[in-house]
Amino acid sequence: MTKKWWEDVKHMQGPHWYVMHSPAWVISMMILIAAVFTPMGALILSASSNVDEVRVRYDGQSNPQCTYERRRSLANIVPKNASDINRTDPTPDEIPDSCKTSVTFQLEKELTPPVFLYYELTDFNENFRSVVRSRSDSQLQGSDVECICEEEPACPPYVHPARNDVDNYVVTVENGQRIHLSDFIYTPCGQLAYIMFNDSFVLNKVESLATSVVCNATDFDEYGNPLGRTPFNPCEKKGIAWDGDRTVKYVKPKTDLRTVSHLPRQTTAITGTGIVWNPKVYIDNGFYWGEYGHRIPNQEDLDFIVWGKAASVPTFKKLHRKITRTLPAGTYRLDVEERYDISKFGEKRIVLATRTWMGADNFVMGVAYCTVGSMSLVAAVVLTIVHNMNPAGGYTTQAFASLNEDYVDPK
Repeated sequence: MTKKWWEDVKHMQGPHWYVMHSPAWVISMMILIAAVFTPMGALILSASSNVDEVRVRYDGQSNPQCTYERRRSLANIVPKNASDINRTDPTPDEIPDSCKTSVTFQLEKELTPPVFLYYELTDFNENFRSVVRSRSDSQLQGSDVECICEEEPACPPYVHPARNDVDNYVVTVENGQRIHLSDFIYTPCGQLAYIMFNDSFVLNKVESLATSVVCNATDFDEYGNPLGRTPFNPCEKKGIAWDGDRTVKYVKPKTDLRTVSHLPRQTTAITGTGIVWNPKVYIDNGFYWGEYGHRIPNQEDLDFIVWGKAASVPTFKKLHRKITRTLPAGTYRLDVEERYDISKFGEKRIVLATRTWMGADNFVMGVAYCTVGSMSLVAAVVLTIVHNMNPAGGYTTQAFASLNEDYVDPK
């Protein structure tokens, strides 16, 4: 019976060639990989061991957790008139927008500059789908006033100030035009801006006779320029965000009369009905509607740009400031204005860290390099032993010919 041509195709016996590396070549490559990866892993581990990190938890340490209930208990109720003298329910402007906390800690060894100041949150899923997609890239890039989210349901209710049907207000803006509250637009809009981290820090070195400021993190504007309130403030805000983000992804917003942003404005009047206390104060001061003191972030703020890069794990740290002086061993005090309440599910810390030629601590990468190098070395040794025990590899010309009747010995 004549063999058909498709039989060769069906049995994969058509014209072909095999990549058959010699044992010496394979063993040499394994040794080369081991020679490169193992020392590289050792260098990375050595560099990581030279990175110093100090973590200090500050929430609920020297004072109770900074919850809304605690801030309400700290309210300074000032009677407005004679009939108001026995009032016990504070108005929003009488409730402080932060809790002041101080934590003292010891630095066991000297940290050489630059020392990076991070804030760290635990059990906080910033990469939650509804948060990551609750942002308008066209608005952040300055090309659109409107809030256009990747997923339309993700951005509400943080698109317009009016968040319920009972807020039926009409605002008279600067040029006399009347605009309904539901037509105003937050800039930036969405949940990512709404939940921005907003605690503030001042780090001090405690001496026997005096206390010196190491880093007043509040003494900078949104763009990282020093405000000059602290005469000697050896830390920086510039450089904490990527240049590509700062110049392309987060730029000056496009605005019109409907824009509600961090910038204060002077609306003429607000008329209508609703349940919000003193509604004019929120739009005029750049606060979120009904949340006195909760300021809308500036989308060009370097701190907001850093916050905008969503972390992929629930426990993460983000760069806040860079300290440019040496931190000697000794006692330090961290003064905090707490506004960010995660007491129901997580913890808050600051992290002081140095860097090496490899950057930050990268223990996992060092272990990975050493593991690959070690496995390659073991494989090279095993292949060498097997090859020496059976140089032909178990496949002779006669054995291969017996598997293929059509095989013709080239000799």
